[in-house]
Amino acid sequence: MKKRKLFSLLCGVMLGFSCFSSGFAYAEDTEPEVSVWDGKNVDKTWYDDEEKEFHITSASQLAGFFSLVEAGNWFKNCTIYLDNDFDMNHIQNYANIGGVFKGILKGNHHTIFNYYRTIAHNSNKNFDQCSLEDYWSSYVDYSLTCDVIGGLFSTMEGEISDLNLDGGCEIIDTNGSHHVLTVGGICGVCRGTIKNCNISNSTVAIRVNNLSKATYSYTYLNSDNRAGRNEIFVGGIGCITGCAEKANIISCSSSSNEIVYIKGSAEKNFYASFDTAGICWMAKDSTISCCSCNYTDIKGADNKAGLTTSGTYLTGSVVNTIAVGCRNSQVNCCYGYGSLCYDVSDSIFSACYQTCSTQSMLNRARNCVIIHTYSTGATMNDGSKNRIVDSYCLAGSITKNQGGGVPITKSAVNMQKQEFAERLGYPFVYSENDYPKLACEKGEILEGKTILFGDVNWDQKVDIEDIKALEEFLLSGADPASKILADLDYNGKLNAIDLTLLKQMIIQ
Repeated sequence: MKKRKLFSLLCGVMLGFSCFSSGFAYAEDTEPEVSVWDGKNVDKTWYDDEEKEFHITSASQLAGFFSLVEAGNWFKNCTIYLDNDFDMNHIQNYANIGGVFKGILKGNHHTIFNYYRTIAHNSNKNFDQCSLEDYWSSYVDYSLTCDVIGGLFSTMEGEISDLNLDGGCEIIDTNGSHHVLTVGGICGVCRGTIKNCNISNSTVAIRVNNLSKATYSYTYLNSDNRAGRNEIFVGGIGCITGCAEKANIISCSSSSNEIVYIKGSAEKNFYASFDTAGICWMAKDSTISCCSCNYTDIKGADNKAGLTTSGTYLTGSVVNTIAVGCRNSQVNCCYGYGSLCYDVSDSIFSACYQTCSTQSMLNRARNCVIIHTYSTGATMNDGSKNRIVDSYCLAGSITKNQGGGVPITKSAVNMQKQEFAERLGYPFVYSENDYPKLACEKGEILEGKTILFGDVNWDQKVDIEDIKALEEFLLSGADPASKILADLDYNGKLNAIDLTLLKQMIIQ
């Protein structure tokens, strides 16, 4: 990766940092009253096209809001406040495929329970088209388009914050056309900001019919044991969003979610595959920070069994904590069990960790910077030309990075010592008898506090005071508040080059 490209990526990124738990807690001792939808009343009387702020207090009003978006109201320059918890009662009448939302949705730490969406994807209509040609070209031998489906919206180009989704279900019937699905729990594609949002106990079920009508041949299959087999690529699923394009995903989490594939046709020797990720399927020119995924399960079922597990027909599926693919993106202060990302290039990973000894933190990484990370497995598998700086992996694991750097190996015992947490530095903190945690996990960062590269004195902005702090360190050795944020050339050292980059950043 060229230094200029890295520097331009660095300068444009501000990362939201907040405590995972504090974002979803209620101040009161008792839970708020839940408004339950009857499945019939779709209330739009609250809407006035001359107003810019709206408060949603009932489930019928929430159904009306989704119906308005579905009908083409983008709510651009408008702010929607949720003033209650809502139970949509696993009934769908309020919307069909979701619409485009360009406003601001403030969840106020409320929860939408049991949202439900069922979609008959039986035409070649494009709901939306993703600009992901470079991603497709690395997987298939001809260009494809995406059909975009989201739990709340198909496409989100505004901001959603402080919202929980619990117990939702998306059921998608597809006829195996030449259109790949991009599915997200909140939205299919995010071109805005999603922060402090959580999705849990939810299900995405995909039923694929007529597999014989859509047989895809992958270039990479020619060299493995699946060559010559009839296979359909269903698409990608992200528990928060399907795709992130020039987006910010901040302090979001997914837990106890389930992906179910249902084989809808009786033909033999036909298989389906799809990619899944806890946060987003594909990130391009985006920032993902302070995100986590605790558990995502994949099941297979036949058509007669419905959503029960009676046999798997999954092939080539990838379960990743954060994302499947990343292009020119930043992933900072994220963690999970299992690989963080698969198929990444020209991206930066900093202050991240994963805790599965049988997996690597990254797979198929190219031209990336990995800085201040640790993995209880390998740092990466099948990598090439990646810069690995001040990063660690478990002793005995094998990191494959052709033409690039290698991590420092540590035993499990040494990784759980206080000295190791101190060596990693902030935002890692020591956790007794355990591996280091991120400060946001320990509640040591106030909600809304941000981290900005170049913020040497940790005062939430980059200015002349940061130059003074770095100069003082270079002259006298006085430690700055954050060495990680001062290390602008990602080499694990603070020197005159970092000072020059910092001055250029402030000028720009």
